[in-house]
Amino acid sequence: MPRLKPLAPAPKRSRRIYLRIDRDQIGMFRFLLEAHDNLALFTVVNPAQNLIMLRFSPDAEAEARQFLRDAARLHGLEIVEPNPGGRGKPLL
Repeated sequence: MPRLKPLAPAPKRSRRIYLRIDRDQIGMFRFLLEAHDNLALFTVVNPAQNLIMLRFSPDAEAEARQFLRDAARLHGLEIVEPNPGGRGKPLL
């Protein structure tokens, strides 16, 4: 079946948001993030401070922020640094 509309070009850079989350909640956070197919990736930046970096496509920013709003209610995560590409935008 032919594609109805052409794909958008791939973004040149990803967006990043830094989060702090309790160590015992990281596994559940990963599980929930993986349930949202290809929404974002995360890396533990500083294990001693429970600091993680969430990377996602600029095209998925609204969905990523919604995921973070929902996850914050469940897991008490804290955004510690805004997305460098989102100056002036609310963190969540």
